[in-house]
Amino acid sequence: MIAAAAIIFGGYVISTLTPSLLPVQASGEAEQVDGLFRVLMFLGGIVFLLVQGLLVVTIIRFRRKPGDESDGAHFSSNLTLEIVWTAIPAITIVFLAIYSYNVFVSIRERSRTSAHRRVRARASRGRSRMKTRWAACLRTARRRSMMRCCTRMSAVRSC
Repeated sequence: MIAAAAIIFGGYVISTLTPSLLPVQASGEAEQVDGLFRVLMFLGGIVFLLVQGLLVVTIIRFRRKPGDESDGAHFSSNLTLEIVWTAIPAITIVFLAIYSYNVFVSIRERSRTSAHRRVRARASRGRSRMKTRWAACLRTARRRSMMRCCTRMSAVRSC
């Protein structure tokens, strides 16, 4: 139980310290991507510490005794163990795929919304510029002939 808590705490420490090595966030989506990175580092840290811990325990516990030249004991398959070590990574991968997809959709929605706003802003700037040109043309129409003004506006519209 203490070992499990230490492994989880170690994964948390790895996920907390590693992002400090990343560059400064330079976009609006960076916060979400960094959050996904922290989750991946947390789970990767847990797996790393678990595998390395089991490796050290196995090396120490099952080392060959002095003078023993025999082969180790033969074990047949253990169906429960095989199901567990297949199911846990499968569930983890499904969780990561769903979480990553949600982050991707959220980033795509945000960029699509901001692109739509930029297009609308450009269009409204263009309309306001056109209205300003028409107003200037109408002011000058009082002083000049209407024909010159309309000719100039048709040239402005084609731009």
